[in-house]
Amino acid sequence: MKIFISTKMHFFSLIIILSNIILINSVIVPLEPQEQSNYLKILKKIRSSKISKYEKDPSPTPKVSIVIPVLDGEDYIIPLMVSIQSQTLEDIEIIFVDDFSKDNTYKNILRAQKLDPRIKIIKNKKNMGIMYSRMFGALESKGEYVTFLDSDDLYIEPEILKLAYDTSEEKELDIIQYEYIGSTYEEGEKYNYLAAYVSKEVYGKIKRQPEVRKILFGQKESQGGSGIVYDKLYSRNLIKKMSLFLGEDLINKHLIFMEDFLISFAAFRCADNFMLYKKFGVWHWHNNPNGMTSKVSEIANDEFVYPEYSNKKIGDYLFIWEKMFEMTENDPDEAIFRMNILYLLYVSNDLRRIFSLSYHYEVLLNICRKFYSWKYITLDIKMQVLQYCRGAVEISIPMKKKYSLFYE
Repeated sequence: MKIFISTKMHFFSLIIILSNIILINSVIVPLEPQEQSNYLKILKKIRSSKISKYEKDPSPTPKVSIVIPVLDGEDYIIPLMVSIQSQTLEDIEIIFVDDFSKDNTYKNILRAQKLDPRIKIIKNKKNMGIMYSRMFGALESKGEYVTFLDSDDLYIEPEILKLAYDTSEEKELDIIQYEYIGSTYEEGEKYNYLAAYVSKEVYGKIKRQPEVRKILFGQKESQGGSGIVYDKLYSRNLIKKMSLFLGEDLINKHLIFMEDFLISFAAFRCADNFMLYKKFGVWHWHNNPNGMTSKVSEIANDEFVYPEYSNKKIGDYLFIWEKMFEMTENDPDEAIFRMNILYLLYVSNDLRRIFSLSYHYEVLLNICRKFYSWKYITLDIKMQVLQYCRGAVEISIPMKKKYSLFYE
């Protein structure tokens, strides 16, 4: 497969493309025109509605906790809450983790809390990043099950939480996953519609260990899992296992990008079972320009337009791939997963250029070295890694560095 990427395309879009290729087994396809129309009507209704007064007392032991990390998302609190209040499952807990927002996010959550007492607010004393905010919120939650949303997400199916909860309870599931719709907000009411149609042949089939741990490793018999976090319901017991697996140092690591792969990796490693549910659940907007991961970056004249955010994203990206390389066992069963990580290294010259222009260029070459010396790597791939690293050195003009192992 060849992928041609313009050096002036949005860096965020680039990473979305890569993430779909590397880890997510879902098939991303456009919605049918009628589906687009139906869901757009739901979206317009949600965006034009106001938060209702919730009159009941919140349960001390809710069925589901919804954990929502948010940074400078003042404009998204109302539509998000409207979509949550549309859920037929009312026995829920809504946890907002405000990651040191500088706008009116906190005030808007407080206003929402006065209308809906199911809201719990965690306010970070400093910016901790999305990894910490997600996992700390999950560990502080009280629900039997936990799910994650981003602040610019919406529930588009009013019964998704009830159906997911009832199915999880009946079948004693650790993870139940449903489908999602992704759209890139342009302007006004214009959207680019995408739907994640996952592997239909495994709908409703319960996977158990050791098959579950292979779901993200690209193996054909275990298709269906995704590397994102907002399309799943997780059991309380699984959240605790994930926390122990990741460890305090990793949870406290300041990550703003691609942390969902680490969380999903931990989930599929620790879960006893998994099931894919044939139902749309979440509309994922990708359109909060001030959010934790949404600083758009472009390359112009061999320089990043937003160098601070570009280099932070690339640094997080490489850190996470290196960490997952370390977490995988050095045996043939997980070779496919490691090869999927390696795939990012030779997708295109433009991608190589983007990584080489970053301040984290040495980290990239260190990952190359690990692959180069890996005993299960084939000779042809080994030569591609060698050529890649030589090319990365040659085009990394800002760094002015050469490495003897990869450069003659």
